Amino acid sequence: MAKKTQLPKISKEIVETLPFKNYLAASIIVNLVLIAVSLLITKWMPPKIPLYYGLPQSNAQLAPNWLLIIPSSLSLLIIGVNIVLAINAKNEFLKKTFILASVAATFFSGITTLKIIFLVSSF
Repeated sequence: MAKKTQLPKISKEIVETLPFKNYLAASIIVNLVLIAVSLLITKWMPPKIPLYYGLPQSNAQLAPNWLLIIPSSLSLLIIGVNIVLAINAKNEFLKKTFILASVAATFFSGITTLKIIFLVSSF
């Protein structure tokens, strides 16, 4: 019978070594709130929204309104990757850079989501 391999547990000491823990926690909370808000306000938005507004002006820009969770979801993914990288980094400057990059990803995904919401929704 094959042995089960266990994933390493993240101990409290490892998490304590992360810089800017408050900013990191706030970033995660902001992304979760934006995902919840995006899903809750779909009834006030048109069925198609201009999510891919970097594409040429056509129907290719449009996506179903529930896909407005994509920017915040990607930001959460970036935060997760950056946390893993920060835990494994030895240099303190690199740790701070990874965490602040996570905060920046949250900032830009929040701007994108709110811009689309205020552009197309009718409250």
